[in-house]
Amino acid sequence: MLPHQQVPTERAFTGPYGKGGSHRSVAGITAPASLAEVRAHRQRVKEAARRAT
Repeated sequence: MLPHQQVPTERAFTGPYGKGGSHRSVAGITAPASLAEVRAHRQRVKEAARRAT
């Protein structure tokens, strides 16, 4: 790697899952409130998939 190139961070590879404050997966669960946010996100994704079919 050339000295002027930056090494991509892990967040660059994780897409929306790596954004700060993201509650898309179990990795974002830190308290009961964040568990509720992850569940709500999953429900929205499932509902959108149902509507798309």
